[in-house]
Amino acid sequence: MRASFLLLVSSMMAMGAYAVAGDGAGGDQKKLQGTWKVVAGNEGGKTLAPARVKGAKMVVAGDKMTVHEQETKREITFKLDATKDPKEIALTITEGKRKGEKSLGIYALERDTLKIAFALPGKARPANFTPQQGSSEMLFVMKRAKP
Repeated sequence: MRASFLLLVSSMMAMGAYAVAGDGAGGDQKKLQGTWKVVAGNEGGKTLAPARVKGAKMVVAGDKMTVHEQETKREITFKLDATKDPKEIALTITEGKRKGEKSLGIYALERDTLKIAFALPGKARPANFTPQQGSSEMLFVMKRAKP
């Protein structure tokens, strides 16, 4: 009887922890909704030229991101884990010849600024927001677009 009670209490505590974790990611997912303008980027330790990020934006609706970059558009789904430090994001390409490929990343959301660092598909998740020279990591800094 005591073992069953301990198992029940442990299960309830685990479910409670999961709910809190879900609330954190759910809260961030709600905060991400809308349009974000790319203001800076870094690829493999090299700062992207202003011309490369000019006009680039990301539109978030539900668990989908539409990335507009120059003349291209990509559809991506994402999942957040706000219980990690830094917070984690998993990105999945949903169309084209790279459909189904996954990239692992981290994110930081502070008011109207969003930073997402991620590795190319199949590579390890970045540990921080500073891509190393020659790495397969990318970083984008975005500001919420004003209506």
